[in-house]
Amino acid sequence: MRTALSLFRRFLGICVSFCLVVSVGTTALLAIINLVGYLPYSDRPGPVWQGFHRISPAMLKETLGFFVGWIPTLAVTCLYFGFGLALLGFLFGWLSVPRWLLRLLGAVLAGCAAALATAAAGWYIALGQIGPPLGLLCGVIWGIFVLPRFVSSRKAALPLWLRVTASTLA
Repeated sequence: MRTALSLFRRFLGICVSFCLVVSVGTTALLAIINLVGYLPYSDRPGPVWQGFHRISPAMLKETLGFFVGWIPTLAVTCLYFGFGLALLGFLFGWLSVPRWLLRLLGAVLAGCAAALATAAAGWYIALGQIGPPLGLLCGVIWGIFVLPRFVSSRKAALPLWLRVTASTLA
């Protein structure tokens, strides 16, 4: 029972942490670059750098309110990708993939998943072209620093040929 609860907690930790890091991180980065001069979607002149401007408390409140409103849309999409990343994380843990390889695979897979999730949530259309690359950045950071905290290797490693074959197929 204790093992099942531990597995569930780690599974939930992977899903929720991916969701939080990508949705909140992307939103925060987008709000920051907006405050220093990036204009998200607009009919005219479109999403471009408008130059630096002075930040007033009212502008800060309005900007944060606008971008925080996008978090639920992205969070739901990220939960789907987090589920898949959790399954892959457990597989890599069961295969006793070395930490450096887990970080590399986590960065690549989570970065791609985060960029797709950001694009699927409509950020490319609604908030400009910079949304998915910021999501990708947050996914890479999550894959390098957060994923390894939730993945633990087996006590007795499987034979090397099986680990390499299964990792490659996954």
